[in-house]
Amino acid sequence: MFLLASATGAPLWLASPTFLASSLNLAAGANISAPQPGQKKVVLKNLGMSCPFCKAAIAAKLKQTSGVIAYDVDLKNDSATVLYDPEKVTIEKLRKAVAEAGFQVRAVEEIEK
Repeated sequence: MFLLASATGAPLWLASPTFLASSLNLAAGANISAPQPGQKKVVLKNLGMSCPFCKAAIAAKLKQTSGVIAYDVDLKNDSATVLYDPEKVTIEKLRKAVAEAGFQVRAVEEIEK
């Protein structure tokens, strides 16, 4: 078991090595397709990630969020690209999911293509 901490040092959650490994390589990948009719794509930026555990925490919360179709959490660029159904989830709910992982969305970019 691991105790993870946010950028502020607050404890986040306990996770097994198996869970962490699966969270780092989820079905969603770096090549998220263009939004189809009825879908939207957004980049959540400046999240405050500093390590693979940060990435895993955000990925786990996005995976649990109803309406998220695909996502890619990018540690190097400190961002998460999310393809979602706007009838099921809002950008504010995506922000909340990131906050529940212990991070903050400081900028949002909506992608048209």
